[in-house]
Amino acid sequence: MLEKIWELAKSGAAFAFLTAVFGLGVAIFSATRLGFGTRLEVGPGAFPFAVALAMAAAGLICGVQILRKEGREKTAKIPIGEKRLRRVFFLIIGYLAWLGLTNILGYVPATFIASLFMAKTMGLEKWIRPVGLALGIAFSLYILFDVLFFVDLPRGILD
Repeated sequence: MLEKIWELAKSGAAFAFLTAVFGLGVAIFSATRLGFGTRLEVGPGAFPFAVALAMAAAGLICGVQILRKEGREKTAKIPIGEKRLRRVFFLIIGYLAWLGLTNILGYVPATFIASLFMAKTMGLEKWIRPVGLALGIAFSLYILFDVLFFVDLPRGILD
């Protein structure tokens, strides 16, 4: 029994299913505590609910695929090397820096810097594509939240 649990954990299926359970928990919390609002005014729980359902579906699908024989064979062949661990470490650092810089620089500049850092960390070559991606992400999120949803984003130095 313990061997099967260890095999499940090593394959990544356990993490996928935990992601699905977490997504369902966030969806339930968003629906019950935050609310969806009305048709004319979207409530604070609508967006987290949609993202959490997508997260739960993705976790469930990934977990099932990993449990299937083909999924396990593909997963087992991917070695975790030092380069991949370093990439994950730098992505976590980029995310934490984004959280720290948001109140200082403002949401849009911090998002641009963090997206650029993460794009370079993921291996996008040269500078045109990473800068374009970072600009697209920062601009899109600004339009989505500030313009469409009227969310008051941190302004930082832009105040």
